[in-house]
Amino acid sequence: MTVPPPFSLSHGTTTLAFRCSHGVVVAADTRSSCGSLICDPASRKVITLHRHLIATTSGTSADCAAWLRILRCSLRLRHLHEGQQPSVAGTAKLLARLLHGCHSKDLCVATLLCGWDHTGPRLHYVYSDGTCFSGDVFSVGSGSPYAYAVLDGAYRYDLPVAEAFALARQAVAHAAHRDAYSGGNVDLYHVQQSGWVCVSREDVGRVYQDRLHQYGADGNGSVHYPSESLWASVNQYGAAFAGLKPRICSTDQLNPTENRMLPRINQAQPPHLNDLK
Repeated sequence: MTVPPPFSLSHGTTTLAFRCSHGVVVAADTRSSCGSLICDPASRKVITLHRHLIATTSGTSADCAAWLRILRCSLRLRHLHEGQQPSVAGTAKLLARLLHGCHSKDLCVATLLCGWDHTGPRLHYVYSDGTCFSGDVFSVGSGSPYAYAVLDGAYRYDLPVAEAFALARQAVAHAAHRDAYSGGNVDLYHVQQSGWVCVSREDVGRVYQDRLHQYGADGNGSVHYPSESLWASVNQYGAAFAGLKPRICSTDQLNPTENRMLPRINQAQPPHLNDLK
């Protein structure tokens, strides 16, 4: 017997990811809400699974955390048994099969699996009813229509690193500005051949204001994009990544109050695997 909740608890988020020639760029807001209550303005909606695979969370926070923890343990066991990690597509099928067995349990899990395997950068979407498919661009959550409005106008597979980072940040910031259930900060990740890198955490309000200052806005809030210098303003931002070697880092090293990129500490082993010992 299923007991209905005494009242409806609306929740929302904005998560996105897209594939490029240099890897998968992942971004998400950090606001966790329950109805009109903001439970946590600085939560983490990007969860690490192993060195070359991360996942975004959208839906019920408890469901997402529990099932991704189960998936992480399953991947670890397969790695110990077979000596190698399964592909991103295999991981997506595994999670879809696990969730499909509980499709009648009123779960709410929508995740983007973003990784790099022997085929290159890969991106898959998995839902709690067992839905599973791959693509180049995905956005999930209540703010996804606003994020798609930004992504559809500027995304291409051969985007340079700096432009891809700027596009992801601006898409989440725009969605957070329009969607009441999204907000807080923008967490930015980059999955490349050497592993995932946590790039930055920035306040969505500052990112959105920087976007307006860069492009200019009229009185009704419409943004005008210069045709010839659309990405000229991100050259300085991209210079910070010129010659930067990819490094594995933990989200524990992020300072939520700092809006700049922080130096990372190289680690011989991804920090999330320490929890499994």
